[in-house]
Amino acid sequence: MKHPQRRVAGGFLSQTMAPAMTKKVLLMGRSGSGKTSMRSIIFADYLARDTMRLSPTIDVEYSHVRFLGNLHLHLWDCGGQVIFSLSFVI
Repeated sequence: MKHPQRRVAGGFLSQTMAPAMTKKVLLMGRSGSGKTSMRSIIFADYLARDTMRLSPTIDVEYSHVRFLGNLHLHLWDCGGQVIFSLSFVI
């Protein structure tokens, strides 16, 4: 039995192919807890020792990455200083 196909720009898309999924990921926590380091190791191919040169996040750093094929992540790396964290919850 053939899988149904749908015509799209540039060819056909099989119904068995999952459409791209987009998710928002908020990295929030205390200052110095490793949020930016974790993001850099997982998504930017940093080595753990390379994260020592990262500076603290001021306000929010936004990035967009493609992960595991068709998963698109909008990463929001929030600064952990008290002055910033108070503005996140209000």
